[in-house]
Parts: sequence; structure tokens; C-alpha cells
Amino acid sequence: LSLNQSAGDVLTSMCQALQSSGLSNIPLPPLPPQHDPSSQDGASLELLDRLSKGNNANMWKGLHHFQQNGGNFNPSSSFSGIDRSFDVNTKKGKDLMGFLQSLNKNDIAQRKADRIDASAAALVARQAYKFQAIDGTGLGWSSRSLAQCLTSLTNAHDEHHAKFQVESFYPLRLILRNDESPLHKLDVFGGTIRLNPGSTQLQWLETLLLVTEESLEVLGETRDALQTYLARVQNSLNVRIRKGHSCSSREYHLFLQHLSCAMVVDCGEVEDGTSSKALAMDRITIVVETAQSCRQPLVTNDGHLRVSAGMSLSTIIFAASDCRAEAVQKMREEEEKQEKSKELIALVKLELGLSHVYKGRLLTITSDRFLGCLESLLSMDRTVRDELREYMEGQMLGITGEGRSCHLGDDGSIIIPWDWNRSP
Repeated sequence: LSLNQSAGDVLTSMCQALQSSGLSNIPLPPLPPQHDPSSQDGASLELLDRLSKGNNANMWKGLHHFQQNGGNFNPSSSFSGIDRSFDVNTKKGKDLMGFLQSLNKNDIAQRKADRIDASAAALVARQAYKFQAIDGTGLGWSSRSLAQCLTSLTNAHDEHHAKFQVESFYPLRLILRNDESPLHKLDVFGGTIRLNPGSTQLQWLETLLLVTEESLEVLGETRDALQTYLARVQNSLNVRIRKGHSCSSREYHLFLQHLSCAMVVDCGEVEDGTSSKALAMDRITIVVETAQSCRQPLVTNDGHLRVSAGMSLSTIIFAASDCRAEAVQKMREEEEKQEKSKELIALVKLELGLSHVYKGRLLTITSDRFLGCLESLLSMDRTVRDELREYMEGQMLGITGEGRSCHLGDDGSIIIPWDWNRSP
């Protein structure tokens, strides 16, 4: 059996194997004793329909249909019990019109209201603790669940605020993550404090008590030092440096400290050589990743230069000099695509009456696919566009990567894959 095929093809192969081995001729087992068995005809199917609430109802239907067809399996039959709405091997889940026709506008309104409630709950919690910001986007929770969590966090402040060692948690940022690691609870390098939303209020209190006046002073000192290191390295190499997703705040801080100290020791060579040449060219962006995820310098499709936090100053200087031309070219191409995207977004909003059009997570969709999706929305016939406008007018539209189906976002947005289609 090839499990990479669709569910219907897999079941067809299984049925063919049963038929060739003669197992398809085995009589059906008797029905449950509390029900009178009947002949295998339409009355039997009606009886099985009445037993649809039983645990084995689908199995009885499948066995009956399998033997009635002489051991042959028809994937398109209604008795197959296969829901192809989200089958990645078919295009039915990407049928935009079919999705819009089955969409309930009350669900959209409810999700928008839940998002407003979550934003309000986050604002109340941030003002209570005086956090710089609260981030709960990485949880994957619905807005309603997140609002309940933030309300519980606010209640914890009202009950236990007298036990805190600080009156204000500023400039710390609160991050809600399903992370039990004690090493990441308080990060003085990144200025974050992590709470597990599944913990109790007393467990939250243990983490919040880790914040003291001394830790906030250390945070201020590390931030000032980081800005000094960052300015020195960026001005010397004529680059912009930012932390990647895989690099921790501590690793990023030590990386910049290492480069800055190396430049101080070798200041004459850097100023006389690299800086004068680099200043004559456009500034590029260097993204610092952890050593395990980046072994050598690499120019990404959006024109960024990826480097490892374990690389030496000479390696960074050589990579910035050797890859600058390629990075600048890709960066300009990406900027042109973004400008074209803005123009197409304005046209799509005008044609379909949308309030907002945005790109999904940047890691899941490229600019080329985003442009292709916008162009496909504009290339439809006027009749089809008018029909789509009836369902999408006033709504938000998000475009995401492949392997996804049309669905409703947590904020009430209509989310479609870039390779959507108009027919199942």
C-alpha cells in the first residue's frame, strides 16, 4: 500500500486485495442482539441509518455496501464515509466559491468580537502589570480562550500584587508559551518573561517573583551594552543586523559583544579596509541564526545574509564583502515585488470590496506566490468577481502557503491558499 495516495485510492487497493483473496465473500457478522437482523436490502440500510449513533454504524454500512457490490469499492459513493473537504490530494478544500457559499457570517462576526475581547483583556493585563507588551500569538489558541487566560492573569494580579518584589514590570515583555523550561522564564538579555498559560496562578506567582529591582537594572545595562555593540558593528560594516528566529537573546548578545571587542582590538584594519569599501555600496541586512541551523553564510531569497552566531569577525567581513552584490540584487528585486504587491492589493480591495488584504506567515508563502494569487483574483471574469464580491465585501482576506485549505481565521479573516481554485 502506498500511503502517499489519497484515502479513496488506499481503500480501493485494500478492497481489491480482499476481493482477489476471496475474503470479500465472507458473510456479514450478525447485527447487535438488541436489533432484529434483516435481509441485505433497502430495509437493512434504513435499520443501519437508525443505528447511526452506534459506534459500529459506519462499519456495518461499509461492509454491507462492499458485499452488495461484489467486493468492489467505489470511492465516489456516499457509503464510503470519506470527507474529502480537507484531502490534500484533491482540490476540493481549495474551492473558494464552495467555501464562501458554506460560510456563516455569524461565525465571522463572533470571531471578530472574540478578537476585540482578547485585545481588551490584553490591554487590562498590560496596564495592571505595566508590561511593555504581551505576546500570545505563539500559543495557537482561539481569541476566546486567550481572553479567558488574560482575565485570569489580571485576577492573579488583583489577588497577589502585594507579594510582588517590584511595582512595575516595565520594560519586560510578557510571552505566553507552552514552555516548562526554567531557563527561559526570565530573560534579562531579551527583556522577556515567560508564563505557561496552562499553569495555576500560584505557579505564575513563582515566576513573577523572580523579577526584582536588581534584575531590571541588569536588563537596562544589557540593553545599553547591546545598543553600543550594535551601533559599532553596523557602522563599521555598513550593514543592518537583526536576530533570527533560531538564535536566543543571550547568544545574539554574546555574538555582538564578540564582534565589537574584535573590532576594538583590530580597529585600524576594519576602518581602513572594510568600512571605506562598504560605505560605497548599499547597506544589507545580516540575520544571525544559531550555530546548529546555519553552518555557512547564505543569501536568502529576500536579500538577507544569514550567518551563524559562532562565526568569527573575519568570516563575517568576508561574507559581507563577497555576498553583498548578490544580496543587494535580491533585496531590490524583493522591494520591486513588494511595490507591485501594494498596487495589486489596492486593485483586489477595490474589485472585491475587501477591507484588508495581507500575506500570511512570511515563512510559508513567497512573494512570487503572493503576487500570483493576487493576479489570479484579478484575472477572473466579471461575473465571477461580482459573485465573489457578494460574499467577501467588507471582509479581510489572508493569503497563505500551499498545503492549506480555505478556512476562517481566528480574527474573522477569510484565509485562502495561494493556489486556490474555482471548482472542486
